[in-house]
Amino acid sequence: MKIKKFKGITPLISSILIVGILAIITGLAYEWGMPMIQKNIDITTLNKAENFLRELDKKIDDVAKLGGSEELIFNLPGEITINPENNTIEFFLKTSGSIYMQGGFVCFSRNCNLTNGIWGKDSYSVIGVQVDQFEEYATITTYKIIYRNLTSDTKTYILDVVTPQNVTLVGSENSRLLIKKLGEERGKITKTIIWLDIR
Repeated sequence: MKIKKFKGITPLISSILIVGILAIITGLAYEWGMPMIQKNIDITTLNKAENFLRELDKKIDDVAKLGGSEELIFNLPGEITINPENNTIEFFLKTSGSIYMQGGFVCFSRNCNLTNGIWGKDSYSVIGVQVDQFEEYATITTYKIIYRNLTSDTKTYILDVVTPQNVTLVGSENSRLLIKKLGEERGKITKTIIWLDIR
């Protein structure tokens, strides 16, 4: 009689043990796996941000050379700023880590150290990224386009970024960036005026 009672309890104890072991394994996998998943998401987002930076720079350069207008969607989980006073465009992302070195400006352009570029050799834009620690386990990655003057023996070339009312514009994810060439002023100083707006 006693043997039959124990036989009925054994499958119940086995089931409880199996459920407990599975719960522990699932918890450990979640604890170790989530940082790996988050890291992969962050890497994908940062690569997408770098591609956006390069595409925005190219579209502005094309409009400056060829005229017309372009549009681009800011499809990143961050904030973008256009500052006509400093002739800069910046956007930043908060992530748990970065694919870039922290502390300094990582440049994607030629001759980043030159305040004035050389006409025919350098581009107006200096593009790159800066990474700063935000919290213990988070960083802010700031992507930048900085416009500089270009010089030749006798001339200076300027790409001048303007906005509506020439104020600093701020946009968020899914904002539309409008790019248009307003014209050129020629002379000893040649100025190409590029109008930018965020909607």
